[in-house]
Amino acid sequence: MVHKSPENFDWYEDDQPLDTTVASPVPGLPGSWSNYTWWLACIGFALVWIVESLGSIDSARGFASYSAFAGQMWNLMLVLGICYVIFRVSRPLSGLSYVLSGSAAAYLLLTHSF
Repeated sequence: MVHKSPENFDWYEDDQPLDTTVASPVPGLPGSWSNYTWWLACIGFALVWIVESLGSIDSARGFASYSAFAGQMWNLMLVLGICYVIFRVSRPLSGLSYVLSGSAAAYLLLTHSF
């Protein structure tokens, strides 16, 4: 038995058609992919933070250096959370949400590094 799909997907007469056109902030990519660029930026930020934190591990200090590394990983989670809250709070208020969250992340990374 062959199941044929209908040509028209408007099953009800009063249905509104789906709007599939989403404006894309990145040329050449669909609009739904804009969140993926932020995920990649967060992963890159976390990798830079982890590489900086790995430099603090000293085998001569023993367990204390591993404890400090674990503390720095908690700091990373806090920084990512802070940047997310800054982004979500400032997004409806202004168009500077990307700049605010990015500059906060850069500042916190620089203070962590030095």
